[in-house]
Amino acid sequence: MKLILPLEGGEPRAIFLYCFLFGALTQVLLPRADPRRANAIFGLGVVLFFAGVAMFARHFNVRDAWVTIASCLMIAGGALGLRGWLTVFRDNVALRFLGRVSYSFYLLHPLTLTIFWQMPQALGAALQAGCPPWLALLAMLTVSTAIALPLAALSYRFVEKPFIRLGRRFSAAMQPREAVPVG
Repeated sequence: MKLILPLEGGEPRAIFLYCFLFGALTQVLLPRADPRRANAIFGLGVVLFFAGVAMFARHFNVRDAWVTIASCLMIAGGALGLRGWLTVFRDNVALRFLGRVSYSFYLLHPLTLTIFWQMPQALGAALQAGCPPWLALLAMLTVSTAIALPLAALSYRFVEKPFIRLGRRFSAAMQPREAVPVG
């Protein structure tokens, strides 16, 4: 049985199922992994990621599964504790900020890209004027990121953090209290 999820505007793809399954598998296997192998696991994930993108460029479901596995390896390596020069990914202030606001960014970035899809004439005019498509895409990514990132920071500060605190309070309130011995 082949389980695929249809995505609007293209072939059906199973990417979301892969992300869930391999993410769950990573969470289960991570406690059993050797932290001394963090750099090797991370490096293997990076190599597999780029190899998969190149090898399976035309086979979307295979590429998506491959890239998801590679991403899980990179995340696992980072979670185990990178050492040496790879700590730049863990200790870099800008990357730590991106990590904190990443969920809000994930939610808001498609909304900012929607603005560009509402201006097909401008994009068409740029392409007809000789702008290479890769440059137009890079400009769209840069502008939409510049818009989404401050919005994501605000969302993190005023939406995510308060709800995380609220969730912790509810969770703590739901924990059974220790019985106080009488007498």
